[in-house]
Amino acid sequence: MRSFCPHCGTQLTFEHDDAVDELDVTTCSLDDPERLPPKDHTRTSSKLGWVKLADDLSEYREARYEQ
Repeated sequence: MRSFCPHCGTQLTFEHDDAVDELDVTTCSLDDPERLPPKDHTRTSSKLGWVKLADDLSEYREARYEQ
């Protein structure tokens, strides 16, 4: 389920039935996104082929708690 700003329509959050304890907040919807840098990359199985992750953060094809 996605939530949106009722005034401008910007996507704000995303919830997935397979991860009921998680709530994803869209980075660009934050007033100061620089204050919350990512800790990892999740669901990389759906990233576009031309996206190259050049940092040293952990990558998870689906959920963070993968082994």
